Amino acid sequence: MPDPQIILYKDGQPTQYSGERTYEKLEEFIETHSSEYARTQLPMAPSESEGGSAGRTRPNPEGRVMEVDEKELDVFTRQGPVLVDFYAPWCSQ
Repeated sequence: MPDPQIILYKDGQPTQYSGERTYEKLEEFIETHSSEYARTQLPMAPSESEGGSAGRTRPNPEGRVMEVDEKELDVFTRQGPVLVDFYAPWCSQ
């Protein structure tokens, strides 16, 4: 049976992970892509003198587990980084 898929979405476009299923390789994939995202997409942290946030919102600020449909998923992936777990109730993985 094939492993569950791991897909990173950037600007709404999927990038499928096809590397080894080891902790080290998954960590490398996540670190590479999250570092790139942080460098190019996240605003610089405001200094204490500036106060407040940089005006960006997060798709799910409380980090709750949410069930979403295709339309809601599209909205979330356009707003920023999102961890998505696709599942099928009948699948044991």
